[in-house]
Amino acid sequence: MGTGEGTEEPAQEPTARPKNGLAEPIPWWAAIGLTVGAVTLSAMLSSASVFVRAFRGIPIRQAAQEVTSDPLALGLAQAAAFGLVIFVTVQLFATRRSLRETLAVRFNLSTRSAALLVMMGLALQFPFSELSNLAHQFWPVPLADQQRVLELLTTRTLGESLSVIIAIVIIAPVVEEVFFRGALFEGLQVRYGATFAIIITAVLFGVSHGSIGASIYATVAGLLFGALRLRTDSVVPGVVLHASVNAVPVLLSPAVIQLPGFNVASAEAQHLPWWILVSASAIAVLAAFAFLHVYRDEALPEEPTP
Repeated sequence: MGTGEGTEEPAQEPTARPKNGLAEPIPWWAAIGLTVGAVTLSAMLSSASVFVRAFRGIPIRQAAQEVTSDPLALGLAQAAAFGLVIFVTVQLFATRRSLRETLAVRFNLSTRSAALLVMMGLALQFPFSELSNLAHQFWPVPLADQQRVLELLTTRTLGESLSVIIAIVIIAPVVEEVFFRGALFEGLQVRYGATFAIIITAVLFGVSHGSIGASIYATVAGLLFGALRLRTDSVVPGVVLHASVNAVPVLLSPAVIQLPGFNVASAEAQHLPWWILVSASAIAVLAAFAFLHVYRDEALPEEPTP
């Protein structure tokens, strides 16, 4: 209650800052532009690697084949491109807070929760692959493109194996989750709401994968990653889940086992055996419910002892 005549109205509270430090909401067109920039820059850096090799005397076609078959070179190009665009996003839309808070890099997982996410991710790869198989019926992927991807995953030496693991299981999940569910997510949520943020980051994540089949299953995966980001307020659980999904084609490369509908090139659409698809889906669902239960219990504050 104020003094003097009348009653003073209380001063309005300033608009609350988002939890991760973003100062300005991100418009949808900026999110699209930043995604296009990251993908384009990644392709440009890969092309630059080709020209560097050609400058050293390697024929241009051979140089291009070497780069496209070198997962580490592709991974480093992606890391550099997305890293630069993440930096630009932070400069444009973030306050002066720690980078970890800005990008929602919060290590809030127990060993049990992380193990359940790994189990869920390993199982989810198979229904995701079947989504790609269904898309292949309508939008066939050239046989040469399929063979190039499988060749990328087929390793013959320890060095090649490490390159694939670093590029596919470490670099890709980290930079993609930090960009889509870290740099973009909160600003889109502030402007449009959580549902829109989950959907648009999933769609942009899917489209960034190129082919229609890959875009479809990546979009579905992106919806799960976005929901996980919203539930845990961190990108770390999404990185764990994403890395686990990506690890399956590396662990089950054609050199280890040839499984039609998963890692066998074919001009015609192939499908996974029904029992693998049903079993994997059931494991993924059970692991998801178990994770939510464990994570909820871990997040509950302990009751004070009398």
